[in-house]
Amino acid sequence: MRELIQRVTGDGSLVNEDARQRVARVRQFLTQPFYVAEPFTHRAGAFVTRKDAIAGCAAILNGARDDLSKEALA
Repeated sequence: MRELIQRVTGDGSLVNEDARQRVARVRQFLTQPFYVAEPFTHRAGAFVTRKDAIAGCAAILNGARDDLSKEALA
């Protein structure tokens, strides 16, 4: 994940607003509902494979999911 973020943001520092927004969107995406949090969030847990999670993060960082709101990524 760190490598994907560094690839988008250059040397690892946030270079522009687009990069900043995409990193924020990845953070939101990674807060998917966990089974252990169900009693606290009242949201059903979801299982996502590592492969799908990485592909989702890459799509967000590459701009392929700019059509989704940040809230839709949770």
